[in-house]
Amino acid sequence: MVTVSSGGQTKPSSIFAVSSCGASSDGFQTLGCVTSGFSPAESLTFSWTGDVTGKVDYPAMKSSDAYTAVSQVQVKNSDWEAKKSFTCKATNQAGSLESKPIQFLREPAVDPNITLLAKVDDNTIQLLCLVDGFVPKKHQEVKWLKNKSPFSGSPVTRTLEAKGKRIFTQISEIHIDAQQLNDYSEYTCEASQNISSTWSSCKARPVLRPLINVKKPRLAAAKDGLEQITATCSVEAEPNTKVSWASTENREMESDTKMTSDNSGSKTQLITSTLTLNALDWEKNLKVKCRVIQPCNNIHEETVIILDVPVKTPTVEIRRPLEGDNAVLECSARDLPSGEVSVTFLTNTGHQFPEVTYVDLPRGQSTLITRFTIPTSHQKKEHSFKCKVQQSPSRDWQSGFTGNIFGEPSVELLMVPNTGKTDQTLVCYGTGLNPTITWKPTSVGTAKTVMQAADGRVKVSSQIIVRQLKWNEGEEYTCQVTDLRKSVQKSISVCTASEPITPLINLRKPRLAAAKQGSEQITATCSVEAAPNTKVSWVLNGNGKEGNTKPPVDKPGSKTQIITSTLTLKASEWEKHQNVQCRVKQPCSSEQQETVNILEPVVKTPTVEIIRPLADVLKGDYAVLECSARDLPSGEVSVTILTNTGHQFPEVTYVDLPRGQSTLITRFTIPTTHRKKEHSFTCKVQQSPSKLWQSTSTGYIFEPAVDPNITLLAKVDDNTVKLLCLLDGFVPKKHQEVKWLKNKSPFSGSPVTRTLEAAGKRIFTQISEIHIDAQQLNDYSEYTCQASQDISSTWSSCKARPLLRPLINVKKPRLAAAKQGSEQISATCSVEVEPNTKVSWVSTDNREMTSDIKMTSDNRGSKTQLTTSTLTLKASDWEKNLKVKCRVLQPCNNIHEETVIILEPVVKIPTVEIRRPLEGDSAVLECSARDLPSGEVSVTFLTNTGHQFPEVTYVDLPRGQSTLITRFTIPTTHRRKEYSFKCKVQQSPSRVWQSTSTGNIFGESSVELSVVPRNPDSEAQTLQCYGTGFNPKITWLAGSTEKNAVAQETTMQADGRVKVSSYVTVPLDEWREGVVYTCKINDFSTVWKSISDCKVGEHLAQPPQQYLWGPSFTVMKSDGRAPVTCLVIAHKVKDFTITWRVENRVTSQDVIQEFPRNHNNGSQSVQSVLMLSEQLWDKYDVSCEVKHRCMKKAQYVNISKIRDPKRPTVQVFKPSDSDFSDSHDSTLLCLITGFYPADISVHWGLNGRKLPASRWNNSPLGSHSSGREFSMHSALTLPESEREHGTFSCIVEHQSSPNPIISTVDSIHASVINSVPAVELMQARDELVCLVYDYSPSVINITWLLDGVKVPHKHTTRPAKGPDGKFSVKSQLHVLASEWAPGSKYTCLVQHVTGSSTQNISKEEIIEQNIYYNENLSDAIIEDTAEETWNMACAFIVLFLLSLIYGCSVTLVKVNTARPARPFHSRDFK
Repeated sequence: MVTVSSGGQTKPSSIFAVSSCGASSDGFQTLGCVTSGFSPAESLTFSWTGDVTGKVDYPAMKSSDAYTAVSQVQVKNSDWEAKKSFTCKATNQAGSLESKPIQFLREPAVDPNITLLAKVDDNTIQLLCLVDGFVPKKHQEVKWLKNKSPFSGSPVTRTLEAKGKRIFTQISEIHIDAQQLNDYSEYTCEASQNISSTWSSCKARPVLRPLINVKKPRLAAAKDGLEQITATCSVEAEPNTKVSWASTENREMESDTKMTSDNSGSKTQLITSTLTLNALDWEKNLKVKCRVIQPCNNIHEETVIILDVPVKTPTVEIRRPLEGDNAVLECSARDLPSGEVSVTFLTNTGHQFPEVTYVDLPRGQSTLITRFTIPTSHQKKEHSFKCKVQQSPSRDWQSGFTGNIFGEPSVELLMVPNTGKTDQTLVCYGTGLNPTITWKPTSVGTAKTVMQAADGRVKVSSQIIVRQLKWNEGEEYTCQVTDLRKSVQKSISVCTASEPITPLINLRKPRLAAAKQGSEQITATCSVEAAPNTKVSWVLNGNGKEGNTKPPVDKPGSKTQIITSTLTLKASEWEKHQNVQCRVKQPCSSEQQETVNILEPVVKTPTVEIIRPLADVLKGDYAVLECSARDLPSGEVSVTILTNTGHQFPEVTYVDLPRGQSTLITRFTIPTTHRKKEHSFTCKVQQSPSKLWQSTSTGYIFEPAVDPNITLLAKVDDNTVKLLCLLDGFVPKKHQEVKWLKNKSPFSGSPVTRTLEAAGKRIFTQISEIHIDAQQLNDYSEYTCQASQDISSTWSSCKARPLLRPLINVKKPRLAAAKQGSEQISATCSVEVEPNTKVSWVSTDNREMTSDIKMTSDNRGSKTQLTTSTLTLKASDWEKNLKVKCRVLQPCNNIHEETVIILEPVVKIPTVEIRRPLEGDSAVLECSARDLPSGEVSVTFLTNTGHQFPEVTYVDLPRGQSTLITRFTIPTTHRRKEYSFKCKVQQSPSRVWQSTSTGNIFGESSVELSVVPRNPDSEAQTLQCYGTGFNPKITWLAGSTEKNAVAQETTMQADGRVKVSSYVTVPLDEWREGVVYTCKINDFSTVWKSISDCKVGEHLAQPPQQYLWGPSFTVMKSDGRAPVTCLVIAHKVKDFTITWRVENRVTSQDVIQEFPRNHNNGSQSVQSVLMLSEQLWDKYDVSCEVKHRCMKKAQYVNISKIRDPKRPTVQVFKPSDSDFSDSHDSTLLCLITGFYPADISVHWGLNGRKLPASRWNNSPLGSHSSGREFSMHSALTLPESEREHGTFSCIVEHQSSPNPIISTVDSIHASVINSVPAVELMQARDELVCLVYDYSPSVINITWLLDGVKVPHKHTTRPAKGPDGKFSVKSQLHVLASEWAPGSKYTCLVQHVTGSSTQNISKEEIIEQNIYYNENLSDAIIEDTAEETWNMACAFIVLFLLSLIYGCSVTLVKVNTARPARPFHSRDFK
């Protein structure tokens, strides 16, 4: 709609301003203003705000009934770019309309793309930096940098504009001498927007990856932590490569690096860097790195793990394998870390055997077992052994020691108790390295190894049965144990049927004090308590010696006598012998003896030292000497102190060192008579008259050095106190600088000091004197006289008036009051002391505690008072304090304390046990506790239901007693099967120790009945019965008749229940008739169990192991018959019968049954073979039936011929190329899978000829989880010494195929025989492809060259192996057509062990006009031409817009008569 004003005029209806697209070259910007909808044409005027010039108003143009007009002005570019505001206004008589401010339209900015190109010739490197596609045109200020510093050359730079696109390109170029390639510098082209690109000679000449080989030192070189060891890093790399070592924290380590050689025919060097450290420093680094830094800062590292850390502490054990050589030790270690370890064996004397085993454990393996044969030189009784596993000088793990495995053999002879009516069984045990047992008189015994103890010694047993007649005749039987060419024996006779009397032998060798002089007569005494008529004799080093035996004396109330025998020798003769033995021979008893070593052996020469203890010197005790000896033998030694003048002090210390203790320290105070400057001292340790060890001498420890004696004297008058300080007897004369202090601060008075000298003695005395007012005595001040050597003496008025010592009585609360933690309990401290005394309580940390203090009374006739302090706490708070103190503070700061230990510390966690004593009342429980702390504890008994019996026992344990036993009788109300019991020992509300619970001691009884294994020669069977309950009794029944039995023993179990045992002996005939024997247990209730031969047999025979297999495929093929085999394994196979069935019909024809065979584990086996014809085997099922004589049911196993066999799949695999290239035999593998049944035959052939069986090895069968498929493999060895050519065949025979199944392989060596490669060079889109094929071996190198210069390529595939053993490989090079200059030649260079070959390709010269520019024009001409073209384009665009605006305005006015026209926006002109 058009608005018309009065008078026929209309004001403008719309107005907007526009700007040109770009800046003018004359420094001005053109703006336009368009208005429409007004009339008449002549009435309109334009006006502008802002600094404008060159205003031009264009004539108005009519459109419909209104007009449109345009105004144009120019503004300065500086004002425009400063974003100053410009508006235009259109006015006529009808009104005016103003535009919005004109928007500043900046030309859109586009960042450049930067590309850096390089062309490398023989002499020059041309670098071209292309800054491409940026807007607006502006100099990019391209900078060149060399190694991040400004480039010193002169770049050539020019700017280009894409035709008609206002997009610009800038090109900058530099030239570099090609010889600078070797310095691996970086050249950077950087635009002003910090957009850059970098090129270095590394890109022109890529650095080859180094070959790094690191060798860490062997453990053998690092066994001693002080040794220098070396790790070596060998690197094959290009020149200018740096090799160094870095620690775990990346700190560079000092090393020695050498370039050992240039590789001839290669551009690489061999560089070796060695890192040398002592072994202890080496292992401080968990890891080290060999770091290789190449030109272009390429860094490669190889990490060496020095020590793997064990996940779990390794365990090392030493043992003797039971089988094989008896002198072999086995060291077993588990949980070891990976890496190298050593295994060493040592003796108890510290000797380490030189045989060291080094093992490099792979990752994942943590166990190790090594063996060692003990040299004959160390196969001695005094030696024991251990093994050590070492990972580094400071990290090793050791086993414990074996026993003395080469020690004397031992024998033990026992008689099995019987009723006296049956044959007597004797059992002998022998212990040693490899003991054997023989009997005298000669008897046949059964022997078996019982066990090998943890100490490595073997224990064997042998048993004989003596006919009763011979036994009763008193014949003596001797068991002899032989080992290491030594024999020991024991004898036994009917005398052992009576209760034996074990002689008590007390052998006392003479004391060292009696043997100090070799000529003295000394005596050994053997006191024996034994049976009458006992003989006592002496043996020295195995030789009898006459002794003096006194008449025996009867021991009152006993059947024994006391016999005393003495052996007297000279001391010098006595020590010549190793041991002395007192032998005792009782009637009806073997000879017994007691042996003592006369002198214990010296393992290592003892070391004796004499010192003055520093602690004593610091205390002021200068005359104490300490004699320290180590590596002493066990037994008695004496310690004596001597002077340098030969005087020996009479004080001699005798010490009897127990076995295992080798150190001794004794102290001696030098008498004042010998404290002289000319005396020095030594100490002597003596084992015998001729065996002693001495220390070196001390120095002259009593050199003259005299400090003063200080004495402080006081004289107290009524008005004055005179203090006199006397410094007496000091040398040399020197002013002592006496200082007086009052309460540790300088005294303000004026002392009087004088010095005196003893006439002619050069000994000096100094006297200092002060005076004090007597009234100051009441302040209890301290006065100190102090010499310059920090020697002082103090006096106070407290010394003038000494205080009485307080009487302190402390009572801590009883445990009964503290059983509950919340209860209030009190401790009381009563003190009788002078007035003005403070009583308080102090905690463990010296913190004063709140207490209630009362002064209860004055003691009449005394100057003291009775003061009571009460400390009240909760029981739980009370026990938080380990100790509290009652502190009494008197005047003069005299402090007295009485410490109360609230809870005695627990040194070791107490152990509490509850048990039933076997004797006495059966319902009594006993609570036993050990390792208790001293002080008061309570003992309480509880049930498993939580009920606590009210009877509580309180016991105050004295210091030094740590055990406690209390008893408790269970009330009848709780004697029930559902109850168990425990006891509790309590020290405080929170400190309690409990026992475990008993069992249900009033529970049901139980019975165990078993058969004792019978000797095959015995005519009787022994049955053993055990009964468990509260107080069980055993009764035996044979059928329904009660049977006499032998009661063996009654024991109390840990759960409080009693276990009794009994056995009966059944005649063998009666036992085999199947008579049932019953063991009945009578207690609160009655339980029983029965047993018979068949019940035992059925138990032992269920089930027998039964195996059934059919005929072998190869056997049937060769023999034509089908043997079916049934194998039965049981304890006694003679109690089983084997029956064959064919198609469920019993057959006994053609059955072959072998004799039973015994096995080491005590079992037996028997094999039965049924020979069938091939026709029967093909047609019928076969079963093997096994039945025990005491079993009702038989056990069956069925078998039949497989009628649906599966044919095997056969595949042959060649060895890898690396196997052929290494210097060892290689292997052909034949894999046979998926066959059924398992019976199969496999062998190998070459060119139709069967190879010998020694050439191949067939694996065991492996079965699928379904059991219906089997697999195996066969490995054929190919000797490295000769290469066989031809066809290898893996030949398989199986039931599934009438003919052999054969898999073959040819040309197995083709991949390692030198074959020249064929090379083809092909061109694809944007890439070149070099194809190399028909060559061997696989190692090959492909290099791309452009005009003879190596260029990086896109991708090279891995060599692919063909069926004929030859290889092929493909290499691709990415080449853009724009980068391939005409005439340039690309070369594919192939390097192989057979030689080198090349293929070339070049491109014809093509001129592409659109990508070249005229380099002859100057930069200024190009820029001026571009500017003129741009200005013409802008003028054309403005005129075109004006005409477009006019046409649009006229059209809009016509169309939109119903609404005002939409105002134009500046974006409509973009």
